[in-house]
Amino acid sequence: MASRASESDVWSARREVLDPIREAIPVYSVNLAAVVAVQAALSDLDYLRAYLRQVAESKAMLYAACDRLGLQYWPSRSNFVLVCAGDRADALVNGAFDRGVYIRNRSTEPGCAGCIRIGTGIVEHTRRLVQIMEEVLCGAV
Repeated sequence: MASRASESDVWSARREVLDPIREAIPVYSVNLAAVVAVQAALSDLDYLRAYLRQVAESKAMLYAACDRLGLQYWPSRSNFVLVCAGDRADALVNGAFDRGVYIRNRSTEPGCAGCIRIGTGIVEHTRRLVQIMEEVLCGAV
């Protein structure tokens, strides 16, 4: 009669199988559905142009907010901006997360102490993020 594996045995086996896979796949890898969506979006030039206009508007909105809030940033040619919030980075990342918005804390990367990576794309999303930044950093409600 075969014995049942304990829960710890099952987790050990899963780790043995999954750990090598986790080492080979980047943390923020892209799934097949995202690849197909990107290919479709890139083939729709009207959509692509409209999105690029939103990225430019979103970056301008974020730059203005950073200027108002006294945050250093590096102008970007991409759809994200590196912002240095200094000792306020954790409060900003956690405050945004608590409000359902995810921004990446880059503080652990060399030369990026106190920095966060903020995606800029859909204007409505950036507008919401700017509102959150003001709530968290200025105590506005």
